[in-house]
Amino acid sequence: MKISVTIDQPTGDFQKKLLALLAEHAAHVETDTTWTKERASRYYLALPARAQRIVKEAADRDGYVGADDLRDTEETSLRGHSAALKRILDRGVREGWWPDGMEPPIQAQGPGFGKVVGYRMPDGLTAVFRTAIYNWSRDWGAAESIKTCTPTEEATACLNGHISECQYATLSAAARALEKPIRDQGGTWDTRRAVDALRNAGLGDGDKRQQDKRARQALRDLAIQNIIVKTDPDSATYRLAEQ
Repeated sequence: MKISVTIDQPTGDFQKKLLALLAEHAAHVETDTTWTKERASRYYLALPARAQRIVKEAADRDGYVGADDLRDTEETSLRGHSAALKRILDRGVREGWWPDGMEPPIQAQGPGFGKVVGYRMPDGLTAVFRTAIYNWSRDWGAAESIKTCTPTEEATACLNGHISECQYATLSAAARALEKPIRDQGGTWDTRRAVDALRNAGLGDGDKRQQDKRARQALRDLAIQNIIVKTDPDSATYRLAEQ
């Protein structure tokens, strides 16, 4: 006898009970770890914009995209991009989007020591991810040009509720300007340091209150995209997300 069960967006309590039940009968349970179009679409949409580009380019290029093809300039760093790829895979297990044991859809390639020369997608996954990405793009417009809600708006308003979470496809000018010095310089970043960096980038207009507000919003925008993370949950100090 074979019984297939699909559960969409389970509550936390229900998910824990279901996982406990499955673990109890693990010897008789076969977990479906197939990357379906729906799973691939959910994974792609949950990624920040830069990580989305990695997945899209790899699927488009028959499974491999070189680091040079992802850099806008020779100085552009790819540090921190790989972290989101694994983080969303792990998040999907916690949220119940897919079971534990899913094959990573894309992995960084390199000699080690943090150096990345490219990203590879398993041959068997390129078609399903390409279909998932372009079906969504055809219906709602290319991801790069989608008009998304701002970081202060409710996620459910994004695209009139047609996707489950708002993954901001674009960054503000201040966030884009702040990303480069954060990647280049590393270290910890608070409002004061962000204000100085934005001023150096030509975005220092307004009084102190306006400058501080702009810097704090830029930091929050970058954190939403998982480019930076808080050094402490109770602080407003950030660092580059680990690769």
